[in-house]
Amino acid sequence: MTGSTAEHERLARLLLVDGDELEGLRDVPPDVLRRLHDLASDAMLDANRHALEPLVGLATKLPGRVLGPLIRQVLHPRIAARAVAVLPHEQAVSLAQGLPVDLLADVAAAADPRHLGPVISGVPPETVGEVTAELVARGDRVTVEGLLPELEGERREAAEAALGGLVAG
Repeated sequence: MTGSTAEHERLARLLLVDGDELEGLRDVPPDVLRRLHDLASDAMLDANRHALEPLVGLATKLPGRVLGPLIRQVLHPRIAARAVAVLPHEQAVSLAQGLPVDLLADVAAAADPRHLGPVISGVPPETVGEVTAELVARGDRVTVEGLLPELEGERREAAEAALGGLVAG
């Protein structure tokens, strides 16, 4: 997948539109699309921060085994992804460690990779590998390619092992 195609898909996902609706942006350089994505993502987060912060405050009082079903049934991974950005680091890591792999993959697919890097650094490498394998099984190269630059050391090695050479990063 080319950089421009990946950035186009990331922007379409963020805006909840079909990629064809952004056809006019096909010739825009990847770095410009990435900047547009980042600006839109930041604006959405800022616009929703007042609603997310009380939710996050409640979520930090629940164990992962309770929070996982709550996110799955009530909140939606997109809201959880935005909540990660406002959670204190330790609480975001604790939350991630208590969620099942398929839900972590859902949240990763909905999240801005810039907000996941610090959280991923606290998650065991094995979990990173399992989430990467889940994303690969889903055919979600856009999420994998977005997350690879955020990974370091053992976590990057675990992700690359799960990729089996499918994505150059």
